[in-house]
Amino acid sequence: MENPVNKGFSIITNFGCNRNCNYCIWRLHPLKNCFTTMESFDWIKLNKYIPLYDKISISGGGDPFFKLDKNWIWYEKLFSLYTGKIDVHTSNILTGVDKLKYVHFNRIVLHLSYKRFVRVYKYLNNINCNLRLIFVIDNSLSKDQIDSIVELTDNKYELSFKELDGEKSIRTLELEKYIQNLKVYFIKLNDYNIYFMPDNNIWLNFMEDKNGRF
Repeated sequence: MENPVNKGFSIITNFGCNRNCNYCIWRLHPLKNCFTTMESFDWIKLNKYIPLYDKISISGGGDPFFKLDKNWIWYEKLFSLYTGKIDVHTSNILTGVDKLKYVHFNRIVLHLSYKRFVRVYKYLNNINCNLRLIFVIDNSLSKDQIDSIVELTDNKYELSFKELDGEKSIRTLELEKYIQNLKVYFIKLNDYNIYFMPDNNIWLNFMEDKNGRF
């Protein structure tokens, strides 16, 4: 079996979430009430696809690290099937004994608001694997905050700013131009992956199936 499309492979989990990020698009997703459990997850079907990729990502739908102690058995099953590189997109930072779990992953892609970034900055060293920080360019950001983020990260971590999903204001458009002039990484909205969704189907588009199931 060949890679069905020339894209990355992303497993979208929905274990739940304890945050209320103003840029969250999962709240509008048709599968928002479809939750991931060990019992509902189709491992046989997933295992047909993951051998096609030398790297996969795990993202949400809820947060992949939500109630991690309860859901770690799901990760152990994934590790038993897949020995390649795994990136995780999350808004949670693991602390205490849980931070030892970072060793299992290739990269943590941490999604933050500026306010939370200031609160958790001192904990970023807990993440003992590759770390990428992503900030969504919404109306809560200011140019001073962007400058502060760039200064505090200072090439210690991969840094990206992401285009806002949905209608944008004149202010967010100005911020996008400002960021691009800083020559930091800017992520335009696109479907860069195919998605193994919580309904156990492959979607070619994150927000809509569009008959893209395999």
